Amino acid sequence: MNFKKISIEDLDDIKPFLQGQYRSCDFSVLGVFMWAEAFGYEYCVDDGALFMRERSKYPDAEYDYLLPLSFEHSLSDCIARLREHTGGALTMSLVPEAALEQLRQSFDFDAEEVRSIADYMYKAEDLALLAGKKYSKKRNLIHQFENLYPDYHLEQITPENAAKIAECCHAEWSETHLSELARYENAHTREVLEDYAAYGCTGYALYAGEEIAAFCIGEVLGDTLIVHIEKARREFKGAFQMINMLFAKTELEKAGIKYINREDDVGDDGLRQAKMSYYPEFLLNKYRLTPRRLLLLP
Repeated sequence: MNFKKISIEDLDDIKPFLQGQYRSCDFSVLGVFMWAEAFGYEYCVDDGALFMRERSKYPDAEYDYLLPLSFEHSLSDCIARLREHTGGALTMSLVPEAALEQLRQSFDFDAEEVRSIADYMYKAEDLALLAGKKYSKKRNLIHQFENLYPDYHLEQITPENAAKIAECCHAEWSETHLSELARYENAHTREVLEDYAAYGCTGYALYAGEEIAAFCIGEVLGDTLIVHIEKARREFKGAFQMINMLFAKTELEKAGIKYINREDDVGDDGLRQAKMSYYPEFLLNKYRLTPRRLLLLP
């Protein structure tokens, strides 16, 4: 297998395999391409299967491999090819809980849950309607936005208006006090907008009069909307809550989604609190796998 770094030039090779298996953001187009540089993603398409790996954050391996994706071969067959490639010393990351049982049918490994990379999964109807007492603070902020900006409107992001939103993001939402990770996300958000047509994603800009107050970008994969990007200007009170609700409502009506994946919290307490405040239906837990022994189970 010959692995190489992932860039937008590889989109046509990789995209057909990213069909939202396991509902995980790690197997979506923007989940791969936005974060390829940050995590050192590399890929190889070999005999009808996509293999990906990332720079390992752990001292016991140089690379951690992601689940192979293939419509032609079984997961067990693909894992066997990876084990051969690594000489049996295969370590894996970002493995969704739903895949563990299938992997255990053939292989023996230790699985460590990594809480900071668990995806937050919500019922689409909950985020679209915000019904009930537990969402009263969210509804109050939305009402404040509606009262302050009665001429607000939602506009779908297109290749034609994406450049304008990218310029706004660069000029008004790049703050010097942001963390390195947040600055990376801002820079790659602009790149996504500049090549918007290529990714095949969906998104909307929220206007307060003539000004862009917020915008969001995601992907609908199967029954799940994965929200990759959500930005709002804090001077527009309630803009975050408004774009969150409108994105959910619009895609629920348009695509009939069942769940919304709002990705992980990267171990940040503030992000965790914000995501928990929307009451997730469940967490999509993910694991790192290390070999318990090199032999296949009988």
